Amino acid sequence: MDNLCRKCHKNPFRRHKSGKIISCLDCTREYQADWYRRNQDGVIERTFQRLYGISRADKQRKLDEQGGCCAACGTKDPGRIGKRGGGWHLDHDHETGEIRGVLCGACNQTIGYAREDIVRLKRCAAYIMKHKHLTLHMVLDDIKRRGLFRSAA
Repeated sequence: MDNLCRKCHKNPFRRHKSGKIISCLDCTREYQADWYRRNQDGVIERTFQRLYGISRADKQRKLDEQGGCCAACGTKDPGRIGKRGGGWHLDHDHETGEIRGVLCGACNQTIGYAREDIVRLKRCAAYIMKHKHLTLHMVLDDIKRRGLFRSAA
């Protein structure tokens, strides 16, 4: 009975590398999930500071400066992609770390999967245009009509 978890008294306890007895794996996972739920806002805030050097409020200000829409496609819907949900994504240059803007999930993933390669993105656009029987003028007219041309600030 001495080798059971001190919390649930069901599973065998584990030892930390220091030799200290710790909870079983199930109790440890439950504790960590509960801790994250209680501290989620702080964790997210510290992650933003560590990765990008800005706060979530700074990200919101950046989104507001963009008119509340994606800096790339102009949508006001951040979208939902994958299990982790959606929300707005802070776009940054992976070489310099410079923050470029706030993107919807689809644009963020598109740029990421294309590895920020402009030639690849242009070829993908040309491929889609070819198969949808679109000309460049048709695409540019659609972009203008939607009001997606914005001057660089």
